[in-house]
Amino acid sequence: VLVLLPVFVLVLICLPSMKVSAWLEIPAHVDWVMWTNLALWNTNGWDSTSTFAGEVQDPEKTYPRAIFLAQFFVICPYIVMILASSALDQDFSSYSNGTYNVIAMQYGGTFLGSLFALGTFAAVMGMFVSDMTTYSYQLSGMSEVGMLPKFLSWKYQRFDTPVISIFVCFIFVQLFSQLPFHEILICDNFLYCICLLMELAALVQLRRTHPELPRPFRIPLGTLPLSFMCLLPACFCFFVLLTSSARVILAASLVVGAGMCLYLVMTVLAGRGGGERAYQSLP
Repeated sequence: VLVLLPVFVLVLICLPSMKVSAWLEIPAHVDWVMWTNLALWNTNGWDSTSTFAGEVQDPEKTYPRAIFLAQFFVICPYIVMILASSALDQDFSSYSNGTYNVIAMQYGGTFLGSLFALGTFAAVMGMFVSDMTTYSYQLSGMSEVGMLPKFLSWKYQRFDTPVISIFVCFIFVQLFSQLPFHEILICDNFLYCICLLMELAALVQLRRTHPELPRPFRIPLGTLPLSFMCLLPACFCFFVLLTSSARVILAASLVVGAGMCLYLVMTVLAGRGGGERAYQSLP
């Protein structure tokens, strides 16, 4: 409510001042690469919810309902805010981080500007907490099956919280927060696209080799229709990868390379220990 309320208050206050014809205007220049990266960054992450599926009751029914409602409440405010701001301010070349807050202050006064700032804070905190949850549980799960050092799986017994993994994620967040936002965004998209392509490939491969494997939720499609369904997001990912700058590719390659080296080290250590890694027994 705190996030959505400022958007609808701005729309109601500014209805008489809106230039609706601006919705049909086409800007002289559109940076399609940045537009694609912004669209992807604002709407990605739906696959991350699978990392804490063990904490969800009745995931077969809960996940589809939750994703549908989340998409509605994420996409609708974007559309409403874009329509409202573009009808109020047509100087699209001046749009940058914080433009919505400036428009709210200009047309709604200090009260609406403060409300927008508070809503922005709540939205950022919500996104930060949700990302921290998914990433920390992912690290903890990888540690539990032997793909990462064992200490990352330690949990606070009272709440079963992966404290060490959360702290490690927090350190990386602080390090990357020193970079410009647009570079963080593109680098994050680059890494996300690599992960998503692997997930799509794994989805098709598992459906082909283990069609009867028990799943909390099963996509009601055969192997071939499922492959065609994956084509659109795969093409989207390839576009982002191929249009990234050399600096982003280098930074992402270093991260991926570090992960591969860590995996090799863990493989060697597991082999010396003489024990079979837990994840080798997975289907």
